[in-house]
Amino acid sequence: MKLGLIIKSTSAGEQEVFSINKGEEWAKFAADSRSIIKDLEGFDGSGKSVIVAKILGSLGYLIGVVKARPEGSGRPNDNTTAWIHVPAKMNITGNELTSVIMYVGEQLAAPMGINPAILNELFTKEYANKDVKYPALAFIGGYNPEGSIGWRYYGIGTGYALHELLGNSLVQTSYKKYQCICFVDKSLNLSTIGGEIIKSDPKEPIKVEAPVDNNGFTAFIKTKNQEIPFTDAIEIPTNTPLMVVWKKEGYFDIEKELKGGNSSSLTIQENERKLIFKRSWIKITNQRFNHLSDAEISVNGKAFSSDITEITEAALRDGVKIHVSRQGYESKEKVINQISSNIEIRLDDKQYSKEYTLRIEDGKGLESDAIITVKMSNRYTGMPLKGYRSDHDGYIVYENNLMTKIKWFAIGVVSVFVFGLLWAGYEALDSWVDNHEFQLGWPPITEVKEQTTYSTTSKDAELKSEKAIAAIDSLKEKVCTYLCSNEIWHKDSLAVYDLTKDLFDNMNSFKIEDLIKLESSELKEVEQIQKLISAAKQSKEHNIKPNIGKEVNDGKYNSATDLGININNYISWITETHSAVQKKAKGDTSKQSKKKENTKSDSGKKEQSASDGKKKDNIRGSI
Repeated sequence: MKLGLIIKSTSAGEQEVFSINKGEEWAKFAADSRSIIKDLEGFDGSGKSVIVAKILGSLGYLIGVVKARPEGSGRPNDNTTAWIHVPAKMNITGNELTSVIMYVGEQLAAPMGINPAILNELFTKEYANKDVKYPALAFIGGYNPEGSIGWRYYGIGTGYALHELLGNSLVQTSYKKYQCICFVDKSLNLSTIGGEIIKSDPKEPIKVEAPVDNNGFTAFIKTKNQEIPFTDAIEIPTNTPLMVVWKKEGYFDIEKELKGGNSSSLTIQENERKLIFKRSWIKITNQRFNHLSDAEISVNGKAFSSDITEITEAALRDGVKIHVSRQGYESKEKVINQISSNIEIRLDDKQYSKEYTLRIEDGKGLESDAIITVKMSNRYTGMPLKGYRSDHDGYIVYENNLMTKIKWFAIGVVSVFVFGLLWAGYEALDSWVDNHEFQLGWPPITEVKEQTTYSTTSKDAELKSEKAIAAIDSLKEKVCTYLCSNEIWHKDSLAVYDLTKDLFDNMNSFKIEDLIKLESSELKEVEQIQKLISAAKQSKEHNIKPNIGKEVNDGKYNSATDLGININNYISWITETHSAVQKKAKGDTSKQSKKKENTKSDSGKKEQSASDGKKKDNIRGSI
């Protein structure tokens, strides 16, 4: 790490004469020094030198060696200034810096001008780097152009030599309020006009080692605008307040002030380690698992003022008590020893109780009245005991409600009578209004007389309609009777009526969807139809193909000549899965199947004949 140098002259306007290791980031602060020395009486035209320091913060600082013009030369306050740049992390002592200033001053005063070779040799020297992440200058701040000039005398009678005021002694927090600090040799007998005389004792900066992680907490340096990880040693000016923030996930930040550069002041105590606990992490429900959002929750007796509260590690170790209460429910307390984002607490319905006193019967030698306790889930204010009431002494007595019933019965009778009168009045008024009209002449209201015509057409139509309805109802009853009383349904019997004309074909052709639609027909109340609908739904649900196994009948339930279906056998067939029948066995199978069906058909016919005999019906299977 090297020093930088810029030499500027103002003898014929400001101009740069020479530079070594120049950096643009700091060179812009190496400005004209005439505005500084104009307030130093006796300096202009004396050929003498003073030292000017500008604090640049993290860029370091500039040391200006200002040499006044010789008497009688140039213009007022003309000078030659050598600006020496010292990086913020350069480890250079006051003696080393004073030596550099002396050599530079000699070059400025040389009769033959500066010798570049001497200056190059001087500024090629490497200096050690401070072993810190942040130097003390970084905590002072940058250049303050709005500040005043600070004057500091050194030498005989001041208590300080120049080297004691330079180097690390330049790092003073009090210096940040100045635009620059001008160091003047007391023996030059120069006085100042403006600015401020500095007399405070300089303090050396303090090196602070980075603290180690504390129980999982990581340290950060807190500045005005950001928080910087504190992972390496730093250097701070003496008496500079430094805030250190300890961070850990799930915990509140812990702020500590570094005192006197002693890292031990950053130690975290157990009661300072506070965990974050959120109200939203607590899920409150009732016994029916309904969420309760407006419950009152407190943690260790402290209610939530917002969604977040704190819990110390010590409190968590001993058990944190979460108390929950809500109107209409029993309060509940839960103890936790571990933080979770999903804590479930279930509240029981609140049980209320009320006591009633029942008076004992006198003369029975009884010692005390009877106490009746009634438990309820709400605050019932009436009398929960049926047939009882409370008297003025607080006892409950049996209430004979016969008079009450009579009273309400009488009120009902009167109400019906009054309603009848009102309705009769309304009808009379309505009839009168229909038969009268308003006119402009006299009388203003006249009666409207209508001719009465007599017609028998409507009466005849009404009579025919009533007979038709009666016939339909009778027909429906016959259909239902047939379906309920016959196990075998015949096609010709079903085809007689509209309600069942398609039923045989739908069953024989396995039209499952049409069979399911029967649940919306007028036959849906018939027990056999209900079973048929249920079987059709089951066949559809299980994707049963009822035509499989009926290949001999071309996929139909019966052969073309068999016009009767046994309803119970049919229901069994469409709800079971069958295997395909080889056509080569069609003849035998057909004969056997036909024989079985004929047997069932004959049996059905016998039953039907018996039924027909009872009903005196000459048509086979008729309804």
